[in-house]
Amino acid sequence: MQTRGLYSTKLVVPFAKHFHPDLVVEPLLRHSSLWPLAFLPFVIFVSLVIVFSSNAVNLTDGLDGLAIGCTVIAAGALAVLTYISGHAVFR
Repeated sequence: MQTRGLYSTKLVVPFAKHFHPDLVVEPLLRHSSLWPLAFLPFVIFVSLVIVFSSNAVNLTDGLDGLAIGCTVIAAGALAVLTYISGHAVFR
């Protein structure tokens, strides 16, 4: 895993073992005037995730007004998975 500090810039795509695109353009980091452009793929990806998540919540809430129910279920499942993956006994 290629890392900068403690964080990796590679995107892990579920169900695609060998597809790990890098969200930072390495050659642009070496130029003193172009280094902000190196982070453009990351900014675009984060913007799309925020827009898509917002749209999904708006659609769910517009259907029946119960978006918080879906949010609680999803957050609970992610909390359990996070606890299990970080707990030393379950590794």
